[in-house]
Amino acid sequence: MFYRWIVNRFGADALVHFGMHGTAEWMPGLQLGLTDECWSDILLGELPQFYIYPMNNPSEANIAKRRGYATIISHAIPPYARAGLYKEFQALRDLLGDFENGRDFPELRDAIMQKAALLNLHDDVPPSEDFAKYASELAAYLKEMENRLICGDLHVLGENPDKATQVELITEALKNQSELALLDFAATCLNTEPYSMLAQRAKAGDKDAQLKKEKLEAFCKKLIEEYVIEEKPIGHTLEV
Repeated sequence: MFYRWIVNRFGADALVHFGMHGTAEWMPGLQLGLTDECWSDILLGELPQFYIYPMNNPSEANIAKRRGYATIISHAIPPYARAGLYKEFQALRDLLGDFENGRDFPELRDAIMQKAALLNLHDDVPPSEDFAKYASELAAYLKEMENRLICGDLHVLGENPDKATQVELITEALKNQSELALLDFAATCLNTEPYSMLAQRAKAGDKDAQLKKEKLEAFCKKLIEEYVIEEKPIGHTLEV
């Protein structure tokens, strides 16, 4: 009965929960309108509850509010970061860079094939008789892996993320909208083909598509940085 100890022995004036959910709100009893026979009510009594919850988990925050009488304090999700490459993947990227820069000799080709096999990449990027095509597809695969989004550092309460982190978060959120997606808007502004088509071609190793894709992504970040973060006026000219 840790909760009762907090109230009766420790004498807490309030309870602040860090992290998603405790125990009391999951105990047996009614979902709404708790009575004195519900375990959540028995454990918590009249002790004020403050729950610090991430804004992307409203469903469980609601349970804490309904069954734990909690006041919910929302906070931002962890900032996004790029996955990057590590160890052997970096080594393979460097080998592919050497090949792309004209250092084409049998030993280098063998090293690339061996490294790809070591990393179990042959299923995702099957070897081809056209080695240049295979190397291009392999490089595109690593580029996609390197740029995958992951959760970066934890959010720090009371601190705003820096500008670059805000730009990344907002840009990625708007990229995933089903209607009027940011990337489609950017493609229209730059008079280029849709992002989805560029991404598909880039994934197949098309270097021209990869460059156009990166230009679109940079344009989106610039758009968010100047018009959303810096609040530039609508008439402001965006330099690409």
